[in-house]
Amino acid sequence: LEMSLDRLTAGHRFDLTTWEVDAVSGKVMDLVQDPLRGLSAEQARADVREYLRLSNRAGELADEIERAYSDPTIGEPEDATRNQRAELAEIRNRLAGEARTVEAILERQLSEQIEAAGLTTAGLVWPPPRFRFTEPPQMLVLSPRDRIERLRSVDLKSNLDSVDRDRIEQGMALEQNLSSYVTGIGGYGVYPTMVIDRYGLPWTAETIAHEWIHNY
Repeated sequence: LEMSLDRLTAGHRFDLTTWEVDAVSGKVMDLVQDPLRGLSAEQARADVREYLRLSNRAGELADEIERAYSDPTIGEPEDATRNQRAELAEIRNRLAGEARTVEAILERQLSEQIEAAGLTTAGLVWPPPRFRFTEPPQMLVLSPRDRIERLRSVDLKSNLDSVDRDRIEQGMALEQNLSSYVTGIGGYGVYPTMVIDRYGLPWTAETIAHEWIHNY
């Protein structure tokens, strides 16, 4: 089983340690550089709304591309999605450059709300609200064919596409005679927390607060 898992998921496994090192080091850098320095409240609100508008558009484009690759009537999905992929790459570059600032804005706003609600520890907001805009990993779940039982689960990268998901699922079925399913997950218990950024401001703000409550 382990040999099949290693071979079929090679290059697709989610590396939590690397993610944590990158996320924590980024938040420490924010403490030093302060991405909110000189930013007015009005500009902060505008930055958040524009970031989430772009994130929503990126999600729409990713869905369009995914549908094209899974549509058997589209013979050359790479050609058919050329414009969407170019727009998506441009948006993702913009989002990558703006994420730290928008994260810091929402972290500060949540801290103010927590303090106003009296949910402090020795006068401090603890733990400090810290999150990263990121897709949580996908999960490969293995089960016997004759009963419902989770034999094994493996964290996979969030950007796994339908072709790779199908290859892993079919490979495990053929090699190990197991039911296998690659699925998205709603969250991942880490700190800083993982928050999806494409569902608009109310959902995003609620999720950031929800995840902070877990850590609190």
